[in-house]
Amino acid sequence: MKSDCTTDRIIEVRTRDETLTGSNFKGTTVQMVTQTLSVREFVAHELALVEEVEAVLTARRDNEFHIWTVVNEFDADVRKKIYEREKTIIDEFGNLHFDFNILSRRNRPFNEVIHDSALDVTFRRK
Repeated sequence: MKSDCTTDRIIEVRTRDETLTGSNFKGTTVQMVTQTLSVREFVAHELALVEEVEAVLTARRDNEFHIWTVVNEFDADVRKKIYEREKTIIDEFGNLHFDFNILSRRNRPFNEVIHDSALDVTFRRK
């Protein structure tokens, strides 16, 4: 996977051969292409794997991605799971700079915790 800092797009083309099994095309081999995600989408997807994560907010300033992970309670076990996901993100995009933050909602409404309109709500659990 390769990222392009100027466009916030992951440049990736994955192809694989797949043999069709339907009656009309049985035995036909086609090449499947996987679509790419933006860095923000990848980060949000990765952090959303932690079930306690309620939202992921992102902003890009200069050459750095700022990430805010929103949870309800600031629990040590939850932080550990989030740190593991952040490490995965850093390992995947070693050439990018990230500033990770964890925000605890503490039962307050979401809009009372998030005040910066420049932040993109990249993921919000329903």
